[in-house]
Amino acid sequence: MEAINKIVKKMLKKKLGAAKGDWPEMLPEALSVINTLYRRSTRETLFFLAFGTKGVLLVEINAATYRMESYDPVENKAQRALNLDVIEKCYLQTTYPPILQLVRQTPIIQNRD
Repeated sequence: MEAINKIVKKMLKKKLGAAKGDWPEMLPEALSVINTLYRRSTRETLFFLAFGTKGVLLVEINAATYRMESYDPVENKAQRALNLDVIEKCYLQTTYPPILQLVRQTPIIQNRD
């Protein structure tokens, strides 16, 4: 832990220079850089070692992509509702045999004509 603290201090000193009071704003950026840099000894990032997945740099998050630009909250909500319906139908098809599905779909109360 002390080694990482030393690296963070050194990085913040280089980045801030004389403006040492701005370190709280720069700390998340410094930590994300440290977590996404590959280590020679392990050939992996600290983020990957901790969480088992690749980390994303803040620069990559702020970069506009087609997916981010074409995002529509209304369409997304409708698509999620559709996906939930499809998942429920798939679940019913795999859980219950087709005959049980017919029984479940027929009304319980029938007319006596």
